[in-house]
Amino acid sequence: GPSLNSSPFGLHPSSVNLMDLPATTVASVHQAVASSGSKTRCKWQILRPASFQVAAMLGCFSARISGTCFLLAAWRWHCGLRRSRLRCRGAFTSPDAGNDASMLAELRRRADEVAAKERDRASLISKNWSEGRVRIGCVAAVDDWVRRVALFGDDLFVGTASSGVSWYKLGKQEPRQRFIVHGDAGVAVPADHPAMVDPETSVTSLAWDGRWLAAGLAGGRVHVWDSDGALILDELLDSACPCYVCLSENAVVAASGKALYRRSLVSAAATSSEQVRLRCRAHCLAEALDGAFLVGLADGTVELYRAGLQLLASHRVHKDAVSAACVLETGFVTGDESGEVTCWDSDWQLSWSAHHEGRVIATKAGGGGTIVTGALDGTMRAWVAETGRPEFVMPNHKVWFGSICIEDDKSVMVTDGRDNAVYSYDFLGRWPADGSLDE
Repeated sequence: GPSLNSSPFGLHPSSVNLMDLPATTVASVHQAVASSGSKTRCKWQILRPASFQVAAMLGCFSARISGTCFLLAAWRWHCGLRRSRLRCRGAFTSPDAGNDASMLAELRRRADEVAAKERDRASLISKNWSEGRVRIGCVAAVDDWVRRVALFGDDLFVGTASSGVSWYKLGKQEPRQRFIVHGDAGVAVPADHPAMVDPETSVTSLAWDGRWLAAGLAGGRVHVWDSDGALILDELLDSACPCYVCLSENAVVAASGKALYRRSLVSAAATSSEQVRLRCRAHCLAEALDGAFLVGLADGTVELYRAGLQLLASHRVHKDAVSAACVLETGFVTGDESGEVTCWDSDWQLSWSAHHEGRVIATKAGGGGTIVTGALDGTMRAWVAETGRPEFVMPNHKVWFGSICIEDDKSVMVTDGRDNAVYSYDFLGRWPADGSLDE
């Protein structure tokens, strides 16, 4: 009816407790409100009591009758909660208990299947690395000389000589975004490859952590963009030397010439930067553990710094400039401008050494217990991490070969050094599906 005072149930408008009503009465209330001209709002929800995750149906609606709102709850919900409490006390056993056990057993079975697939996948990747089996092909081509690449998941960033940085998704031929760098592409600056010079806009280092994109330029500048593509940092460190960058603990670290620079990317202060002077020119920069980082210097020394630019250790590892470095679980790998590659344990004791015929430009931990190095002799080589024994060689890179990127699970590696193309090395042999990859 138009008001609850005249309803067939004799309910008082100021106090209604439908928990005490039988289900048939609640159904009658539903019918009565639905037949009235009043505004109603109904909502049905599934409640899952935490004790047994038993599903119970809650029906509730708010009825506005004569200016008064009433909450109507279904008796079935009340009964479901009461049964859950009794079940907890062992008052009776429900058939749902068997269903719960079956569901948990099925979840365990599926989890075991997923774990087994992951083990098989990791085993296949490791085997392909050890045997040198890989599918190789072009995954990006740009209208400029490619200088550096960075890989994070399926995000591929391509740094060029004069047109900035392009962001690709692996497997997609068109870039999703472009980042413009500052400088004059017509101005030549000294470079560490046989051509001897580069445009000052040429990208010499790239880093991407999923939130920030950092680029070091041949003209000594460091750029940082946020995830929306907005340029938030443009700093000139040394116009006569290339700039190297890495990202660590929401901060960018850059080295150019004798300048070592760190700036927080989350601090509200616009001048929240630190800078120290190195004793000689920096030739490489690499992220280490716990926010620390390695700097390779012109005198053959590697220096280890804390996140706050405090010097932790300094070790003489080569006769020539240290041009590449990386951190392993068991130690370090370094390379110099003469082509020497050395592996060190955690106490900086020499484990083994090997050699390229040109300046070492990058080194990474590969799959299957390997270490990968690239050099300006146009080759990328894999070595057994424990002994330094050569594993396989990938030739045909050019003299401006600059970077090697390997996914965390070791399934994909990408490199530059192929003119205007970026090449993928897929150790699972998945894509592209157009037949453009070579074994």
